[in-house]
Formats: sequence, C-alpha cells, structure tokens
Amino acid sequence: MKKIKAIIVGAGGQARVVLDILKHDRNIGVVGIVDNIKHRGENIDGVPIIGPLDKLPELAKKMKIDGAIVAVGDNVIREKYFKTLKKDGFTLINAIHPTASIADSAEIGEGVVICREAIISVEAKVGDDTIINSGSILEHQDMIGNHVHIAPGVNIAGKVKIGNGAFIGIGSTIIQNVKIGGGSIIGAGSVVIKDIPDNVVAVGVPAKIIKKVEKGKEVSALQAIELNEK
Repeated sequence: MKKIKAIIVGAGGQARVVLDILKHDRNIGVVGIVDNIKHRGENIDGVPIIGPLDKLPELAKKMKIDGAIVAVGDNVIREKYFKTLKKDGFTLINAIHPTASIADSAEIGEGVVICREAIISVEAKVGDDTIINSGSILEHQDMIGNHVHIAPGVNIAGKVKIGNGAFIGIGSTIIQNVKIGGGSIIGAGSVVIKDIPDNVVAVGVPAKIIKKVEKGKEVSALQAIELNEK
C-alpha cells in the first residue's frame, strides 16, 4: 500500500496532538505544516512549516500531497479551513490514535481527530471535521455532528444528539437521549440532563443556559473551559 503524503493545517497545540497521533499510522507520512501566523522555516517536532494556507494548492502540487487534515481547536476556524480544503479538492484524512476503541458498527466522517483512549461505542456516528479528545466516551447510537469539539474526559450516554459546531467542555457529562443544539457551548464540568437549544452557553450541575452565542462569532475552546470560573 502506498504511503499517504499528508499536510497538517494549523501549527498550535492541536497540531502537536494530531502530529503525535499520525506518527503511529504507518500508512501516513506528514511532510509539512501550513499556518497563516507562524513562519516558513520553523518546525514542529521536526516537521517543517512550509507556508500559509493560501499557498497550499501550489505546495501540494509541487510536493505531490495526497491528503490533509485541519488541526485547529476552534470550531469556527476549523470549519472554514475544512471547507477550503474540500473546495480545493483535497482528500481529508483522519487521525485516530491506536489506543482509541471504536466499535465496528460506528461511523466516522472525514477529517476527524480521535485522541488517546477515546471510546466510540456501537452504532455511534461522528461527523466530519470533529475532534474527540483523550478519554472521552461516546456511548451507543450517539450522533455527533460536523465541526464539533468534544474536550477531554467527556462522558456522553446513549442516543445523545449533538449539533454541528457544538463545543462540549472538559469533564462534562450528558445523560441519555439529550439533544445539544448546533453552535452551543457546554462549560467545563457541567452535567446536562435536558435538551439545550442552538447557539447558547450552558454551564453547571445541572447545566443551565447563561447566555446566547452570537451567530458567526468565533468562540475559543479556552473561553468555554473558563466559563465556570466566572
């Protein structure tokens, strides 16, 4: 089998996570990183930053790139880059850590990151461009949308539905049959026991809505994690 020559988009902490995962995949070789902030010539763990995102089609042709993955924690920015790559005709690869446990009946989209010791149970579905962080558990028949970020140590019971672009903060718990709306943020350590609508922030035990999320506004994962401290 031909080894895939891949590019990572993004050069922050998430890029380091994705790079570490892909080092375990013998079928993928990461040959470069593109980033709009860090400069060409720098490197992450020996992998060079080769230029900004708008130069990627040119670089890909020159370097004969086979695949790409977006390594950005922020859902809004990650979705934007994912769609740019799709429009430019790139194949979106997955980064799945070998210690992750994924049921045979689970369905995984493209451009997905599944980190160390995550569990994806039977008939669960994970949408495109979604991040499942270390130690998080998705139980049976969960439906996770596109461009979602599940932080570390999240426990999601069975038949939960999470809409596109949602962020679930570190250590949160969601009970069975609950729906989390698209674009919503669940603060760190929250316990969700009832449905949460689109584009709101909910925190606490049990989780309560504290404000709306301005549509289209970029909300960082760090902001969501810190909400319970305010």
